[in-house]
Amino acid sequence: MEIDSILIIVSCKKVESSQDFDRGVHQRIRNNESTIVSALKEWEKVVDYLRTSPIGSNYDFSRFDDILGIVISPGTVFLNEVEPLEQSDALPRGLRSHMSYSELVSALIKTP
Repeated sequence: MEIDSILIIVSCKKVESSQDFDRGVHQRIRNNESTIVSALKEWEKVVDYLRTSPIGSNYDFSRFDDILGIVISPGTVFLNEVEPLEQSDALPRGLRSHMSYSELVSALIKTP
């Protein structure tokens, strides 16, 4: 998605939703957290690469001032720490590096 001169790339990750998760079983919550934390680290590598190489054989992102990455999941995943994306006037408030799909939609609907 594109907001002004910022390209936001999104990686979608599935995490297990089960009765164990709903009941707050520590192992299930920890496994889901590990999945997202790992995805965030991998996605940041992709974002860093695209920032340093904005033109490739099948893409050209050179017109963007910045590239940001978000990892989304179908539902809520509890993480100890999730950094908000660096705020600018162009970005909707509340965008974070990991969000559920519904949180992302809500943030984008609030975009002026």
